[in-house]
Amino acid sequence: MTERTCGECYRCCVAFGIPELNKYQDQACRHLDGRNPTARYSIYADRPVACRQYTCLWRDDLFDEEDRPNKSGVIAHCDQLNEGGASQLVLTLDKDANYETMLRIHDWFADIDIAQIL
Repeated sequence: MTERTCGECYRCCVAFGIPELNKYQDQACRHLDGRNPTARYSIYADRPVACRQYTCLWRDDLFDEEDRPNKSGVIAHCDQLNEGGASQLVLTLDKDANYETMLRIHDWFADIDIAQIL
């Protein structure tokens, strides 16, 4: 992770379903706490494995400032599909996702081995 913090963004805390928390997709997490921009979770130290292992590629400084998920409507992360092997780029899009952000992400990944960033 870089020095980037979530700041005003908490899209991952809304967009993704977290079975351990009985949280559905597109539902704000009940532990979401806006008072601390570097640890938005009220249970941050004890957050579920899914949240602990999640890596936002915007926070990893791979994209421009305007590509921050709450600004662009695009959340980008990588999933490892199997042990020692295949990975995939995952884009989660809001209904008003920014097309230019999607193109920048596509162009950035066109010439890179995703395994290099996992």
